[in-house]
Amino acid sequence: MSSTPLPSRDVGPPVVDDPGGFWIDASNNIVGLFNDKISGFPALVDQQLLGNPDGDDWERFKPSTFDIDPNKSDAGTALYLVEYGDDSLRMVVAAWAINRAASRPDKNTDIRFLFGPRTDIPDYSPPDLYPYKRKRRQGIIVQPYAELAFTCLSSPRLGAGLPKAIASQGMASSKSHIVIMPLCMFDFWGPILCRGGLLRLIREITTYISDRTQNTLPPTSSFPDDVRQRVNRVAVSGFSAGATDSIKLFRYANASDLTASYEKEKRDREAQSFAARLRSCKTQFWESPAADLDKTWAEFYSVDGYYGSNTYQAFPSELAPWFASDSERILRIYATPGRMSAATDVIKNKLPDVFKGVDPPKPVTSSKDPNVTAEEWHRSDGRASLVWFSQAYLAFPKASLWVKNDGYVHHLVPRIVFSHAISQSRMVNM
Repeated sequence: MSSTPLPSRDVGPPVVDDPGGFWIDASNNIVGLFNDKISGFPALVDQQLLGNPDGDDWERFKPSTFDIDPNKSDAGTALYLVEYGDDSLRMVVAAWAINRAASRPDKNTDIRFLFGPRTDIPDYSPPDLYPYKRKRRQGIIVQPYAELAFTCLSSPRLGAGLPKAIASQGMASSKSHIVIMPLCMFDFWGPILCRGGLLRLIREITTYISDRTQNTLPPTSSFPDDVRQRVNRVAVSGFSAGATDSIKLFRYANASDLTASYEKEKRDREAQSFAARLRSCKTQFWESPAADLDKTWAEFYSVDGYYGSNTYQAFPSELAPWFASDSERILRIYATPGRMSAATDVIKNKLPDVFKGVDPPKPVTSSKDPNVTAEEWHRSDGRASLVWFSQAYLAFPKASLWVKNDGYVHHLVPRIVFSHAISQSRMVNM
């Protein structure tokens, strides 16, 4: 981290400087990170989440409120910002240990892995902005990749962007787990889009936090396995384009498979670039056995994922067979019309066995406006849910402290539903 001073005048090219680490202010606080105590934090912890469609704001759901403290060390909650990789590729990863994760007496650690939204957009350009460079955006100096991590994970109040509070929602649950969010390099995820690559990153993060938490010493390779935490249960989640990217995990076991998939796109310059970058990665440093992830990857959350269109034909066919292959697996899907035109079409054509025996629910619809409607499908054994919200259902007229309504409801979905997914998880309660 660095407190490199800023230029005195807001002039010059968009890219300002590279502090070489996360931006900290004169008081040694990380700029943009909200980690204060929160009282009355709304979260959805029951299976049924829809409330009064005629209500405002959180009244349209069934929230409980919680007091959370992101810095409560005696509860085992702490944020880690780390670099991962070698000379061939360097990634920055945010990881938040929640509810004594990485220090459980049973030596097991549960993981919630997040593929965030796309970064190949002007906010994150030019590509060499990654990972720490600061730039001007509408006259304001920002550190875009840090901003992405903190907006997704922490809970800034209104006026500080669209908070998704994904880690904060985990704190509101009783589940012990580590939230891992790698920062995507201008749309390049490296080897973690294959199962072996993903597991290696998960194991490295778990070991790093375990060494610091369990042994109260700097991380080292000398600690024996019997004092370290083991990866127990993995939930993979994808929001927006991150859900699209995460589907590659179902298809590719290792980096060679992933590389070959890019190489086949002969006319796609970006794909060829990705293949070349992957070829430079040393397998022994970037992969674990993919079969090991197959044993521990037990949950998948699609959070308003965009799969090419909003028709059922575009919805990924990989989810149903993955779900059916193990009775411990859990599937959660949350969508709005721009990503899924009709829940019934997806269930009928892509997920019939997943929701077999589940009667179509009665839509929850406003008595004042039929466009304000939503529906939720749940298996009786709790293993699968599909919740669909109309645009109007989320465009409520009143904005609260924790949900900002700017008319684009896509970015409200993760703030609302991650607490539901994690609370219904089979991760360990602490």
